[in-house]
Amino acid sequence: MASKQVSFANFICKFGEDKNLLDVAEQIILPAFLDSESLKPRSFKDTEYFFYQPTLLNLGKASAPVLAIAGRFIKDTTLRREQIFTPGKGLVKTSGKLESSPSAIFVLLLNSHKLIYYPETAHGPSLSSFRSTAYSYIRQRQNKFIDEEFLRLQTEREEILARGREDVQKVTKKMLWDEYPFPSLEVVSIPSALSLYEFVRRYKQLSSISLRVLQTNSEIDNSNLLRAMRKTGGQLGAKNSQITHSAGDKQGLNKNEAVAQLHAVARDGNVEVKLSGKDVSGNRLVGNNEEFKLRVAIDNVSSDVDAAAMQLNNVLNKEIENSNIELAPDANLAKTNEIIRRIAKARNV
Repeated sequence: MASKQVSFANFICKFGEDKNLLDVAEQIILPAFLDSESLKPRSFKDTEYFFYQPTLLNLGKASAPVLAIAGRFIKDTTLRREQIFTPGKGLVKTSGKLESSPSAIFVLLLNSHKLIYYPETAHGPSLSSFRSTAYSYIRQRQNKFIDEEFLRLQTEREEILARGREDVQKVTKKMLWDEYPFPSLEVVSIPSALSLYEFVRRYKQLSSISLRVLQTNSEIDNSNLLRAMRKTGGQLGAKNSQITHSAGDKQGLNKNEAVAQLHAVARDGNVEVKLSGKDVSGNRLVGNNEEFKLRVAIDNVSSDVDAAAMQLNNVLNKEIENSNIELAPDANLAKTNEIIRRIAKARNV
C-alpha cells in the first residue's frame, strides 16, 4: 500500500484586534467543531462538507494538557458522467452517477494553533475546503452565541429591575457584536526547505518574492525581519503587512538565497509567500505556501481518530525536533496555559 502524506498548517483565527482563538474557545470555537451536527454543513450543488464525530483529546499529561480537536473532515459528493470511451466505438454518450465521500483526518492543537492534516483517501478534501468549512461553522456558532448571550443578559437585567434597581444598562446585540466582532481565519501551510528548493529550481528566472505577514493568534515572530515589519505595520494601523523583492535584470533573484531566507521566515506559519517568474520553457510560474508545503509520508495510520491523532502529533513533534517546523513563542504563555487547563477540567479530558 502506498504511503499517504500528512501536512501541517497554522490556524490563525482572530475576532477583531483583541480576541484570539483561545479567548473565545469555550463560547465559540469548541462548539463550532464539537457540536457541528447542530449546525448546517457547507454545501453547494451536489456536494456537502462537514466534520464527522469530532472530539476533544488531551495529547499531553493531566498536569500539562495538550488539547486537540480531532475528527474527520468529509466531502460528500455525487460524481456524474456524460460519456465513456469504448474500444471500437470511441466516445459513447451515457449518463451515470456515483456517490463518493473522500475524507481527511484533522488535528487542531489548541495550545499552539497548529493544524495537522491527513487526507486518508484518494482525492481527499483540500486544506482550502477545510478552512472554508471551519469558517462557516465558526460564523454559525458565533451567531448562535450572540443570540444566547443576548437572551441571558436580558433575563439577568429584568431580574435586577424586578428587585427595584433602575440603574441597569440596556442590553443590545450591537454591544455584543462590538465585543465579539466577525472573525477572520487564515489556514497557512507550513513550507519545507526541500519542497522550496525543488520548486524554486523549476524557475529559469525568479522575478519576484512577496511576503505577506499575517496577524498571529498570540505568537511572537521568530524572525527579526517579521518582527520589524509587524511593528512598523502596527504603528501605521495595518492589519497585515507585505514586502516584495523584485529582480532588476534578466538574471532574476538569487534562488539559493531565496530558499534559505524563505524557510527561515515562513516555517512558523505566520507568512504567506508568493513567488513569480518563468520556467525553463519561458512559461509564467507562480508558487505559494500550498505548492511547497511540508509533506511527510506516513504508513499505517490508525482508522480510529483518537489513536490517529496521537500518531500524527508524534510526527509533528519529530518535525519540530528536526527544526523543519518552528513553534513561535507565546506572547502570553501563562494565560494560554490557564485557559487550556480550565477547558481540560471543564471537559474532563
